[in-house]
Amino acid sequence: MGNIQFSGLATGIDTASLIKALVEAKRQPIKILQKQADVFQGRITRLDEFAAKISALRSAVAAISATTSFAAYMGATSNKDILTVTASSAASEGNHTVSITQLAKNQTTLGTPSTTITSTTAAAGISGTLSLTPSGGPTNTVTVASTDTLEGIRDAINNSVVKAFGTLTFASVPVNATTVTVDGKTYEFTTGTPSGSNIKVDTTGLTTAAQAASALASAATGGNKGANSTMTASGATVTVVADTAGAAGNAIAMTESGDSGNAVLLSGATLSGGGAPSYSASILNSGTSSNPSYSLVLTGKNGGTANAFTATGLSGITFSNSANAQDAIFSVDGITGIHRNSNVVTDVIVGVTLSLVDAPAGSPSVSVSITKDTASVKTKIKAFISAYNDLKSYVNANTKFDLVTKTGGPLMGESAVSTVSRGLADLIVNSVSGLTGSFTALSQTGVKTQTDGTLTLDETKLDGAMGSDFQGVINLFAKNYSTGTEGVAYKIQAKIDQWMSSVDGVITTRKSGIQTSVRRLNEQIEQKESAVALYEKSLKLQYSRLEQLVSNLKDQSGALNSIGARLY
Repeated sequence: MGNIQFSGLATGIDTASLIKALVEAKRQPIKILQKQADVFQGRITRLDEFAAKISALRSAVAAISATTSFAAYMGATSNKDILTVTASSAASEGNHTVSITQLAKNQTTLGTPSTTITSTTAAAGISGTLSLTPSGGPTNTVTVASTDTLEGIRDAINNSVVKAFGTLTFASVPVNATTVTVDGKTYEFTTGTPSGSNIKVDTTGLTTAAQAASALASAATGGNKGANSTMTASGATVTVVADTAGAAGNAIAMTESGDSGNAVLLSGATLSGGGAPSYSASILNSGTSSNPSYSLVLTGKNGGTANAFTATGLSGITFSNSANAQDAIFSVDGITGIHRNSNVVTDVIVGVTLSLVDAPAGSPSVSVSITKDTASVKTKIKAFISAYNDLKSYVNANTKFDLVTKTGGPLMGESAVSTVSRGLADLIVNSVSGLTGSFTALSQTGVKTQTDGTLTLDETKLDGAMGSDFQGVINLFAKNYSTGTEGVAYKIQAKIDQWMSSVDGVITTRKSGIQTSVRRLNEQIEQKESAVALYEKSLKLQYSRLEQLVSNLKDQSGALNSIGARLY
């Protein structure tokens, strides 16, 4: 049956309005359920906002939760034109003197053609096998034909792949049972029988490191050779080189064990199978735009003598160094002759980066000072307090009871909010156990709790605390991985991670419970809506039949009246 439309014409009753009123009355329980669902959904929204505040607090405490990131130092020099300096949290206060003898430089090698080359895209007339040998590394070869262009030669060099390599340097003859594993083969130094399937390196009669190196290289031949590499001995050093340049399957791994005498030093213990060369090729025009004269230029990607290289083997071009690779040479606090292959030095003064800018004649001394960066520390503490107060103010606003309206805030009585709020408050006011410095509680450094639970900072007191025991302030907030003590910020971060766990955190669990309630309410609403729809359909059918009955009765009455009139 289609939709029934009527307006009580037969009965004189406004049946449409009557049905609407009856259906509306029937829907009252649905409205109650919908209101409950809306309340729950609103609570989920507020919990999401609450979780965002917690995440913001976590970001703030993360910056002060570990001494390695919280403690801050700054560096200064007496002459920035010669030397600049930066300091990390691993630094310590102090003054140093640095003098620079020379700066590190990258090698530049000029390839001068025997005849003038006026085009980079025409055959250059250069041929042969270019051998490029980095300092201490295997030779990289590039085949060049006379028909190759200068651009083609440049690209071939830049796109070439250097073979992986490593070295084993012997200081003495290894003791019996020392093993070295290279490229999947294990070699055992012994005068007897090696263990299991180990390959024997016979040390009988060996007395020098060079003899030990030679014995290893001799043992690593034929079926005893690694599938992807070859060993060669030179003096006391064995060089291991991948058989195929850059092939992913030709990685070389080297390990050792049982070397109680420290006879073997590995370099490049794990290699990737090769990579891009440590130099790059480019083209230089030493002529003019209208009358060019092109040359090939090879430039080391890194400075220092360890990154020097040689180039030989091509006919039609001569290679010569226009700038030799050289180390940075400098002194620190009277220790002279320090060499590094870069002008950015990170491993001389612990936690301090020295950037060598110039090496003036006479190597004048530059003073370096490392001091505590208390301003940075204070900024991070302020950020923590701000994030904490933002969270606490949100909780206060959403959990208070309004005495005028007699209603509670949308998060009033919310268990997850109570758990987090109490947990944070406890961590803020409680002392930190295990600390040996001057401070064990935040209040001692000027961080105090106000009556509404928010925090305030006495900057003067914090400045005094950092001045008297800087590390003690750091340890009060952060985890000190050297001593194992856990400060307030570290504990807050750990607690937040627990509360915010996507598996069993209180926020996740509570939201899941509320969402389940919303889902059940929606199911009840859907069921009741279906029942109301059937009820409305039934009412319309009943009143339609009533109208039809009344209409029929009226028709019958009219007919009877007509008959009666004719009879009389």
